[in-house]
Amino acid sequence: MLGADFVYIRNTGSFKLQRVHGFDGIDHKEYKGTSFEGMQTHTFSLNAYYVLNHKHFSYPAAYAQSTVQRKSCGSWILGFSFDKQKALFDYKLLPQGLISNNGVPVLSENMKVHKVEYSNFSISGGYAYNWVFARNFLFNISGTPAIGYKKLHGEKIGTHEKVNTLDNVSFNFLGRSGIVWNNTHWYTGASWVGQLFTYRKNDYMMTNFINHINIYVGFNFNRKRQYKNAK
Repeated sequence: MLGADFVYIRNTGSFKLQRVHGFDGIDHKEYKGTSFEGMQTHTFSLNAYYVLNHKHFSYPAAYAQSTVQRKSCGSWILGFSFDKQKALFDYKLLPQGLISNNGVPVLSENMKVHKVEYSNFSISGGYAYNWVFARNFLFNISGTPAIGYKKLHGEKIGTHEKVNTLDNVSFNFLGRSGIVWNNTHWYTGASWVGQLFTYRKNDYMMTNFINHINIYVGFNFNRKRQYKNAK
């Protein structure tokens, strides 16, 4: 009936620019694929949830393979999460054409930020469904939007001046999907988990979308008693 997700990811470079907007005379795809080493991101996330219909619906059947669900069933899900995002940004490592043109600055002062960091507390509610479409097969899909309270602060390059220090309401999202074959002896499958974190204001926007894709094969060597006679 209870579950939790813990995520910690540290990216320390090797980013690529995909699109640029708001620069006069520069096409938004002109710098597509350009390497950018001037960013580091750190993500910490803890998400706990409660399955209301836990007597009939099993999340572990889809994502932990510790149980097997024989009939299609769904459930509403309630949860609480905390996440902390930090990004270090050095605009001086951007392509020169995005910083200045013939000595005239073209990059907005709002982008000359050394560090952006925010913490977020959210409550979430969503729905999950297990579809048993054939014997020993299961397909799951779920989505849990979250609304919360977010606090952000940052520092400008070369100074200790704080910028964007404010509190605001946040909207995040956690999605899952998975398919598994499990005959109580052997199992195999694949799953996707995606987490969307957003911060938006008129002068600054930050979106962090994290995806996990897993492909697995395994063997149950200590089955529960009720499954030992399963055929």
